[in-house]
Amino acid sequence: MNCVAGIAGSILLGKYLDKHRCFKKMQIWLALGVSGTVFATFLVLHFNGPQWLTIVITIFGGIPISSISLVSYQFSAEVIYPVSEV
Repeated sequence: MNCVAGIAGSILLGKYLDKHRCFKKMQIWLALGVSGTVFATFLVLHFNGPQWLTIVITIFGGIPISSISLVSYQFSAEVIYPVSEV
């Protein structure tokens, strides 16, 4: 489920980035999302939270973890070799 959520998130974020070109802002939000899911996973596992909550956090953790590579690759390509749309 983590991979499926990551693939779906990458596709949706890729379409959004192609339309709006806000690479730096998206990379910051995804980094915060990765940090938040890691912290939430730590808290749930440390305090013996319910298993369903661990599964939900893992599923939603796949979205920023898988998508950050997509944003990073596109952002680095735009920074290194900017190509006009024309």
